Amino acid sequence: GMAPSYRLALVARIVAGSMNGNISILKAFIARTTSGTRRVKAFGLLTLAFGCGAVIAPATGGLLARPAALYPATFGRLPLFRAQPYLL
Repeated sequence: GMAPSYRLALVARIVAGSMNGNISILKAFIARTTSGTRRVKAFGLLTLAFGCGAVIAPATGGLLARPAALYPATFGRLPLFRAQPYLL
């Protein structure tokens, strides 16, 4: 987001990730709302979703990093993206 350096962005991401507890809530919801064989399928889909996210998210972040330098025709005129290279 608004980090002026990659190091600060990485530290902020680590702190945010360490405080994320949504997966526990999601697993409890799946366990309570599904039955038997449907529960196995639901947990399998959850694993698939996290696997896809682990591949797609870093690729998207890499494409959107430093937009003013990489895409000057679109983002080069905007001072916000030059000042905050990891905003997207």
